Amino acid sequence: MQKIVRLLKILQSLQPFQTWNYFLYKLQLQFGMYRKALPVFSDSEIGRFKPLNNPSSEQILPFLLADSINVEENAQKILSGRFFPFSKDTEDFLLLKPQNPELHWTKIHPAEKDDIKQIWEPARFSWMYSLVRAWMVSKNPVYQDYFWKQIHVFYDQNPVYFGENWLSAQESAMRIITLSFCAGFFLQLTLGDDKNLKILKRIIYEHACRIPPTLCYARAQNNNHWLSDAAGLMTAACVLSEARQSDQWFNLGWKEFQKALQHQILPDGMFIQYSTNYHRLMLALVLWVNQLLALKKIDWPVVLKQKIIRSILWLSNHIDFISGCACNIGHNDGSNLFPLGGDYQDFRPVLQALSKLFLGKTIFSPGPYDELRCWFVDQPLSAASAENSGKTQSYLNETVLRIGNDHDWALMQVSGFLSRPAHDDQLNIHIFRNGNYLALDAGTYRYNSLPPWNNGLKTAFVHNSLLINQIEPMSDAGKFLWLDWDQARILRKSDLSVEAEHFAYKKIGLKHTRILERDEGWTVTDQVLPINSPTIIEYNFRLHWLLKDLDFKIQEGDYGWDMITQEFIISVRSAASPMKIFVIRAGVILHASGVPLDNESIQAISGWFSKTYDERIPALSLVITTRSKAPFTIQTKWRFPQ
Repeated sequence: MQKIVRLLKILQSLQPFQTWNYFLYKLQLQFGMYRKALPVFSDSEIGRFKPLNNPSSEQILPFLLADSINVEENAQKILSGRFFPFSKDTEDFLLLKPQNPELHWTKIHPAEKDDIKQIWEPARFSWMYSLVRAWMVSKNPVYQDYFWKQIHVFYDQNPVYFGENWLSAQESAMRIITLSFCAGFFLQLTLGDDKNLKILKRIIYEHACRIPPTLCYARAQNNNHWLSDAAGLMTAACVLSEARQSDQWFNLGWKEFQKALQHQILPDGMFIQYSTNYHRLMLALVLWVNQLLALKKIDWPVVLKQKIIRSILWLSNHIDFISGCACNIGHNDGSNLFPLGGDYQDFRPVLQALSKLFLGKTIFSPGPYDELRCWFVDQPLSAASAENSGKTQSYLNETVLRIGNDHDWALMQVSGFLSRPAHDDQLNIHIFRNGNYLALDAGTYRYNSLPPWNNGLKTAFVHNSLLINQIEPMSDAGKFLWLDWDQARILRKSDLSVEAEHFAYKKIGLKHTRILERDEGWTVTDQVLPINSPTIIEYNFRLHWLLKDLDFKIQEGDYGWDMITQEFIISVRSAASPMKIFVIRAGVILHASGVPLDNESIQAISGWFSKTYDERIPALSLVITTRSKAPFTIQTKWRFPQ
């Protein structure tokens, strides 16, 4: 009976078109339809490769020369056969060979402990942008030669549709986009190089043929896969405009891209995956597709323009204007489609480029992050887009709970989930001060690994929230699936305070509200009330804060504890009952005033911060526990030394 109930909940969490498309995908997979989809073609069917419009050197060079040391160092690292996967601080070998090049992609089933993203990352070719930047500065043919060499290596080591690098159509789409972008620059001196052009055209053609058969899978996911696949088809159609399927690819891709945006940009502008990094990826794909539409002289539908404007403004409200860092909300898989104009954590490049296009003005003052904007078409789309942005901004101001100023601000997450949540993080709080991320969101680290690192950071236990009776607010139904969605709503908002509630604990007769207030620092008040009437039952309360890694000391105060660091002082108070305090760094308890309630797996994932995929750095988990009846109030005060 439980399995039937769980299945019904899963079906309820999906829209009908998702269920239908997933059924089609599994049916065709079961009957071997995708093994029959090998492309059969002659070179004459592909036609010429047509480079996309490229910006002039005068637009780009000032940014590259200002960053010349990094430009040269990054390019030389790649020439030595090494790169920085997922934009991590640590480098790795640049290997393009899959583990199973003899297996058709339909026969590959990665084990739970094996992270296929490790294979996909170098084959996404994101590192090629560093070669383009270096070549634009020096015109040294060594960068050009290495670009073509690695294209040949990939082609030789990845037989068409065999091996892990063909498993996902999205990976094919990403490669089409990157190769099309970069080849346009490197072909400036080699348009007569038939050998390289032949390989380039075949790779793009074969990758484009990989996408349409499994579009039903992308639709079923209703996420960045759908957008990427559609953009990949449109790109192949533009650079292989003489190919037999060119018009079909573009029309299909454009139709699917529009449908995906309609489904995936939510009414408040948030992207459907509830992730700031996937939100950036969506906007980067919009930036790219705008380039393709400009080539075809096609305008954006008005309804999509307004959705995109909302999404630009939503993300800008989750960005620190000093550092460009975003609240690390939801899945963070290390994707940065166009690593031009800033490091991985800087979200300003894509926002600056799109705000100029869709709002008619830039969000940020001029800076190095303007580089990305200069690589693309930089003509505002229409006055109508910018005129309507005021209404959109007002709408967003009512739904994004951010207060403070550019130097000192905080944000509380509140979502009314319309699709699968990424993390169990309702009422999670982020705090930034002078460009420093102080109250952190743990991020992702890895999707696939041995427990507890198989997407373990999605849990509420590592977010800045209050838990009751060690109950996860939502039901964990798999690595990427939550059931019994924890909905929330805004109760009150002003310039100095916000209040919201969520409904996870109705099942045990309790109501949890959270108030975030701006005073001489920040005050966060958690209130738990019985829904009907007070009872004699006592509950276990657990308050968690994930903090920047700093030296600290703990002091006991009246009705609570103080945590003192060089950058901030946190005071936690509750008059209900005595509290215990624990500080965990990188999975190790550094301070404890009693016996912790958390199990070993929760302790292991505590005190970690993952700013990009496959990278975790130590942080501090401050855990306060107590046992009390309801009503119950616990208050956290943040104060900052002058």
